[in-house]
Amino acid sequence: MDKIEIRVALSVFDKVMTNGERQGEAFFLDGVYAMPSFDGYTVTLSDDKVNLSIQFHNRFNVEYDTKKSLNEFMLKLDRIEQAY
Repeated sequence: MDKIEIRVALSVFDKVMTNGERQGEAFFLDGVYAMPSFDGYTVTLSDDKVNLSIQFHNRFNVEYDTKKSLNEFMLKLDRIEQAY
């Protein structure tokens, strides 16, 4: 899982926002938080170990502690994409 598929990440963001439980400014679904920026140009998907920010024009930044954490996060995104 070395590649971030922005199309899938944006789809998951929408699914978390639609099906997730509101927790403050974010929505939470199946281990993943989704939060839009105040201006709507950046969306963030995260868990306790990974933070994926997608900016305008599909630029992105991903922060993680270990490759294992990133792989586990990507599996969460895949599960949400398939389940909802």
